[in-house]
Amino acid sequence: MAEASSLGSEGVGDVAGAEPDFQEHGFEFHGTASEYFRIWVVNLVLTLVTFGVYSAWAKVRTQQYLASSTQLAGASFAYLADPMAILRGRAIVVGFFLVYFTASLVSTYLEFAMSIAMVLAIPWAVVRSMSFRAHNTAWRNIRFGFRADYGPAFGAYIGYPLLGTVTLGVLYPDAIFRQRRFIVNNASYGSTGFRIGSRSGQFYRLFGLVLLLVVVMSITVGLGVGLVGEQAILGAVLIALPFYFMMFGLIAAGISNLTYEGAQLGSHRLSSKVPAVGLATVYASNAMAMLLSLGLLIPWARIRVLRFRLRHMSVRAAGSLDDFVARQADDVGGAGAELGESFGLDLGL
Repeated sequence: MAEASSLGSEGVGDVAGAEPDFQEHGFEFHGTASEYFRIWVVNLVLTLVTFGVYSAWAKVRTQQYLASSTQLAGASFAYLADPMAILRGRAIVVGFFLVYFTASLVSTYLEFAMSIAMVLAIPWAVVRSMSFRAHNTAWRNIRFGFRADYGPAFGAYIGYPLLGTVTLGVLYPDAIFRQRRFIVNNASYGSTGFRIGSRSGQFYRLFGLVLLLVVVMSITVGLGVGLVGEQAILGAVLIALPFYFMMFGLIAAGISNLTYEGAQLGSHRLSSKVPAVGLATVYASNAMAMLLSLGLLIPWARIRVLRFRLRHMSVRAAGSLDDFVARQADDVGGAGAELGESFGLDLGL
């Protein structure tokens, strides 16, 4: 199978030179726009009435609905976060920005120092947010996990993006690859870790296609404006919009596919084949619907995107998932104390 070329020495099937017999389990989403709309409206009203305090409960309520509506191999996911933990995390963020604003009024040097501290805190915030989200997501009563040190997080989210900037974008695709690898390779299900299946060169090919699309868009818009006159700004926008949504769909589908396609969980593999054109069409029609409805169709648009993505994702299991889950339950039972994350910071990363 095609995924064999992306496996490292840890692949089970590589030892004997033959691949195991995979059984594919597709993700299923059973949520509806009408159900989610009711949740969204209540969350919005209560968040406004409580001046944002209810947003933590709104977050949990939303994630619980989306998780419980998502199934794999007949079992739903679960979101287990405590709203108070999210509220504490957000209070810390708000407090930091209040200190930053006060510092900017007191001294330019103090404002600069706070800006440096803010940048240095980004890797920590990413790790805490990913850890909190993973720990509070479960499937078949076994939690996911995420563990990473500050150093690798700094490299992935500060160091390599900075190199991408100073090289005028040449190293930017590699920086995106390293961020996705950081997220996947530090995640786990029970006691088994994930391993990304893509390589840096694949991200360069993706962004090469994006660059080509930008060039074609620029030429097309330029020719269109030249034909109808420089005053036809609306015409130029209308010409550029299909390219914009295609570019957005290409990036979103491409990064998602490169993140999950061929990724390993023990001897099992993930599959993600989200079509860029289809996703671009969904985004374009969603944008039109939200604009015409003055935002009331935001819940419908979100459900639509999630259902479309999950429809093209699956798990290719080597053997029975029941046996795998049973082993995870045994392993996690002896290491339950390591999963006791009580401090939450969820930034929606």
